[in-house]
Amino acid sequence: MKPFHFRLRALGVLRTHRERLAREALAGALRARTEAETRLNGARARTAELARLRPALRSALFRPAEDVAYFQAFRRECAAEADALQRWHAAGIEVETRRQACVEAKRELEVIDRLEDRARLAHSVEGWRAAQHEADDGAGARVRRPVLR
Repeated sequence: MKPFHFRLRALGVLRTHRERLAREALAGALRARTEAETRLNGARARTAELARLRPALRSALFRPAEDVAYFQAFRRECAAEADALQRWHAAGIEVETRRQACVEAKRELEVIDRLEDRARLAHSVEGWRAAQHEADDGAGARVRRPVLR
């Protein structure tokens, strides 16, 4: 009996490589989303801190230069928060795209694995049949031999 040889082995190797690359891309996208979320939380905290400072500035004497500086800083922080929110949403979309690619790569790999399992099973069955045929031939040959006395 010949040893087992799966003809689609090269394709299986390629799909394994693609699946690993897809998992790595997903991990990178998840890391980027986490970083974007951290930046968003920082921007929100700075905006909330500036909003909390506003009543304290109003209770003191009116100083137009300080008021203008406060509003410019508040506007910058709001713009930074909006930018961080946009980046967080984009990172979330990227994660979903990478997740779908990872799932698809895994499915393609599983198809090759199932084909290999079927081929391996068929090869085993063929080997069992060949072994059984040899055993049957050997038994038949022993029965057909004339007994010498």
